[in-house]
Amino acid sequence: MTGRPPREPQALRAPLLTAIVLALAGCGSAPTTTFYTLVPPVDAAATRASQGPVPDAPSPSSRASTSTSTSAPASPIAASTNAAATAALSLSLSIGPVSVPESVDRPQFVVRDGPTEQRLLEQRRWSQSLPREIDGALRAHLARRLPGARITIAGQSAAAEAQWRLALDVQRFEATRGRDTVFEALWTLRDRNGAPIDSGRFVDQRTVADSSFDALAASQAASIERLAQVIAERVAGRSPI
Repeated sequence: MTGRPPREPQALRAPLLTAIVLALAGCGSAPTTTFYTLVPPVDAAATRASQGPVPDAPSPSSRASTSTSTSAPASPIAASTNAAATAALSLSLSIGPVSVPESVDRPQFVVRDGPTEQRLLEQRRWSQSLPREIDGALRAHLARRLPGARITIAGQSAAAEAQWRLALDVQRFEATRGRDTVFEALWTLRDRNGAPIDSGRFVDQRTVADSSFDALAASQAASIERLAQVIAERVAGRSPI
């Protein structure tokens, strides 16, 4: 006669059930990753371009927002914007390469947390590499401010025929939650033979709207839009070679 298997003692079953419940609870509370982009929606970029120049960021004495260039000063904004649109009709421009500091050249957000500390945030990420985010955003805004121009990204097949090449060396791409962002870059415009046409240094420091990560991304995106406006104005009156 086969007897029934011995029943597990109640004292052993309780810890096992507790472990299973805790494991399931842990799986249900896994952290969610949020992705951000600097590239504007097509309609949003078009609307902003049609509304005219982007205002400079507020510039109190401790947080100046400046834009400088190595060549002659640009003409008044309204006139140069119209001239840029006219010049763009025969313009083809390739953007790249875009380089960024090694400390931020990664998928995750990197934020400042004090004078010397930086934090890498695993659950806050760019939707693509940071250089691709920047050149994509710059392309979108330049295409809207230079209607009729053919704007491409370096590496694309159409970029090989571009009359002008725009290189961007990002010096600072910094963000402090609840405080500000800083975008600083050196840009160089060359002809298809590599001869320099124009260049400049761009610095934009902006106070963020609030302490959210959305506010940080939006502030950096606004700086790139302002950079596109500056470059579009410098195109005014120039004839592609």
